[in-house]
Amino acid sequence: VVSGARKRLPVTEGVVEVRYKEGWAQICDEGWNHKNSRVVCGMMGFPAEKKVNRNFYKRLKRAAKIKSRAPGLGARLVSKARPKHKHREDFGVPKRLYLERQQLSYRLHSVACTGNEVHVSMCPLEFYKGNATGACKGGMPAVVSCMPGPLFTTGSAPKKQQQRQQQQGQRVRLKGGAKAGEGRVEVLKNSEWGTVCDDRWNLLTASVVCRELGFGSAKEALTGARMGQGMGPIHMNEVQCAGSETSLWRCPYKNITAEDCKHAEDAGVRCNIPYMGYETTIRLSGGRSRFEGRVEVALGTGSNGRPAWGLICGDGWGTLEAMVACRQLGLGFANHGLQ
Repeated sequence: VVSGARKRLPVTEGVVEVRYKEGWAQICDEGWNHKNSRVVCGMMGFPAEKKVNRNFYKRLKRAAKIKSRAPGLGARLVSKARPKHKHREDFGVPKRLYLERQQLSYRLHSVACTGNEVHVSMCPLEFYKGNATGACKGGMPAVVSCMPGPLFTTGSAPKKQQQRQQQQGQRVRLKGGAKAGEGRVEVLKNSEWGTVCDDRWNLLTASVVCRELGFGSAKEALTGARMGQGMGPIHMNEVQCAGSETSLWRCPYKNITAEDCKHAEDAGVRCNIPYMGYETTIRLSGGRSRFEGRVEVALGTGSNGRPAWGLICGDGWGTLEAMVACRQLGLGFANHGLQ
């Protein structure tokens, strides 16, 4: 996702681009609708789409653009903007925002998603043949605007409001994951948290969980207790969501019996989450590998024009603080927090 103005991360709005050969190409917006936008937003880590001002992007061809992509997804958003900082980029999670001018090159048109797909490649669509630079004469590049979940909302007021609304009626949670947006699925029933059996567990059902919790669509529907075995009851079995449900509890499921399922079959998810650039503000140095070292934090630009880094005082530093640092770096769980 790439924004249409100079904004802090996450980038929630921009022109949709798809990976094509060694570069990127646009999608013609003829027939583009909110269902297509929902699928793209889900890929970028956002639970929902919203209406976008298309007029802002009509002169995109002559404008400089910021691009941001996510690793492994094959899609990104591009917008008119002037970036202040550069970040590394990967696919599915943007790792670099960069400025460039380019000629429009359309590869896809007539995209017709139902809105429940987890990837735009699963939607009915058509390809332009040959050099399609001049295609889409009656339209413009497809544009989307996405709504971030509570964990990724900028501004304290809307963030607190969304978090409060979610916590008041929260009956689904993730446990045991090393990163945001992943974990063992647990549900609340009769005031007791329990797990979900992985029978017939799939991406559609996993995506309902992810969106309910404020993330995008699911990257993986995990089976076989890959996020660890839970404790206590197993509340649901053979959950079969269509993909449009607002909660896992709205999906058809079977009640569990002692013979049906064991905790070795606990279901889990990995969700698409928006790129926040957190890993660019912290680093490890002096370690024997990239998984250990002295924790340093970014302080901006120094007098020599290079990034400045500072140390963290070890007073009160322990495993909990190390867990946060490791999660921010995308390294999973911490073994030790050393002073």
